[in-house]
Amino acid sequence: MCLESFYNLVRKIALVSAPIGLILKFSMTFFLFLQTGLLFAGESQKTFGDDPVGKRELLLSQLSELESLGHKNDLAIIESLIDLSDSSVALQLFGEASEFLNRALQIERQSSGLFSPTQVPIIFKKMGIDSISGDWDSVNASLENLYWLVMNKNVSKGDELIDHLVRLTQFHLMGVMHDSKDLRAHHYQQASKISYQSLEIGKRLWEPQDRRLLQLYYGLIKQLYMQSAAVEQGDDTAYALRAIVPGSTWVRPRRVVRSGFYRAGLKLYDGMKEVILQSEEDSLETLAMLNLYIADWHLLFDKRVTEETYLEAISMFQNYSADQANLEALLSRPRLLPVPNFFESICNALEEDHRLNQIRNAQLPSVTNHKIFFQNWSDQMLSNPLIVDSDLKVSKEQSNIEQYQFRFRLNSLDTVAHWVKGRYRSNISVANELQILAGPKDANIEFIDDQLRLLHYRPRFEDGTAILSEGILVY
Repeated sequence: MCLESFYNLVRKIALVSAPIGLILKFSMTFFLFLQTGLLFAGESQKTFGDDPVGKRELLLSQLSELESLGHKNDLAIIESLIDLSDSSVALQLFGEASEFLNRALQIERQSSGLFSPTQVPIIFKKMGIDSISGDWDSVNASLENLYWLVMNKNVSKGDELIDHLVRLTQFHLMGVMHDSKDLRAHHYQQASKISYQSLEIGKRLWEPQDRRLLQLYYGLIKQLYMQSAAVEQGDDTAYALRAIVPGSTWVRPRRVVRSGFYRAGLKLYDGMKEVILQSEEDSLETLAMLNLYIADWHLLFDKRVTEETYLEAISMFQNYSADQANLEALLSRPRLLPVPNFFESICNALEEDHRLNQIRNAQLPSVTNHKIFFQNWSDQMLSNPLIVDSDLKVSKEQSNIEQYQFRFRLNSLDTVAHWVKGRYRSNISVANELQILAGPKDANIEFIDDQLRLLHYRPRFEDGTAILSEGILVY
C-alpha cells in the first residue's frame, strides 16, 4: 500500500517541469531508500547482534549505499556514522570510531551551523573515545572548543548547561590521571574553575534550598583536597600549583597554599549549611551529616579541632534520636577520606556502601579488623550523582590491575610522626603501620611513600570515642 502510494506520487512529479521534477524525484527516491534501509537495518541488527564484525560490515555497506546516492553530507547519514562508531568501539578500533564521529561533526556543522547545539552530544562521545585510546591532544582540543561553545554560544541552557559543565570537569579530572604530566596542573586548575562556574550558575538558576547545590559544592570540595594532596608531592605539578601566577617560577610556600585550600573548603561547607538551613524539610540529620564531613575536612588538614567536631556531629545524631543500629554501622568502621559522595542521611550512606561495594568493610576473624578497598583518587573522585549516565567509567579490568594488599594499623586520632619523601611529618589518623601482604612480583613499591603514607582515615567510634582499628587495605 505504501509503495503504491509512493509510485503514484512519483508519476505526478513527472508532470512537473523537467528540472524540478528530476530533483523531487531523486529526493523522494532517497527518502524511500532511507526508510526501507532503516527497516532492514533493524532486522539485520537483530541477526548480527552477537557478531560485532558482521554488524560493522553491514553498517559499512549501508553507509556506502547512502553515499552512492550523492548525499555524502546529508544529516540522515549522521545516525549511520554514530552507529558505525559504536560498532568500531566494540571491536576496540578507537581511532576509526573517532574518525566516524569527526565526520558526523563536520556534517552537523555544515548543515546546522558552527554553533549547533546538536553537536554537543557528539563531541562528548568523541572525547570519551579519544580518552580511552589515549589521544589526549584530541581530547584537549575538544575540551577547549566545547567550553567556548557552552560559555559563549548558548549551545545549552538551564540544567543542561550545568550538566555540560560538570562533564567538562570530569574530563579534566581524567586528564590529571591520564594526560601528560606537564598538563596535570592545567587540568586541576581548569576543573576547579569550571566547577566554580557551574556552582555560581546553579545558585542563580535553582532555588536557594535546592539539594542539587550540595553535590556541586561537594564536588568542588573534593577537588580542593585533590590539589592539596598534589601539592604535597613536591613534583613539577606541585610547583605549578604553587606558582604565584600560572607559568611563574616564583612559588608560594607549601603551607600557605594548603592553608588556602583548607579555608576555601570551609567556606564551601558554610555554603552547604546555608542550603540545608533554607530547606523546609527536616534538616537535623543532614546537618549532623554535614558536621561529620566538616570533621573529616579538619582531619585531612591535621587540625586540632578534629576530635571536638566529630563529637559535636555524634551529639547531633543522638539529639535527634537517630536509629542507634544505623549510627553504629556508620561509625563502627574506618573510612578512607575524603568520602566520594556527600550523603544527606545515614541510610543513604549505608545503602551506597552496599550498592557500590567500594568500601567493603567485611569483618575479618578479629572484631577489630576491617577490609578497605582503595582506588586512585582521580577515579574515585569522578563520582558525581548529578551525572546519571556518564561515559566516564572505570572497567573492572582496569580496577583489578596490580592489586596490592597491606595490613594497616590506625591509632584512632593520635598523631603519627614519620618520614615521608624526605620530610619529617606529623599527621593525625594516618596508618602508623603499613605491611605489604600481597602484590605483583618484582613490583616497585616506592609508591607506598608517595600515595599511602599520607592517606587519612575517619576512625571508627565506639560510644562516641575514637578507637583503634586494624585491617587490610586493598589497593
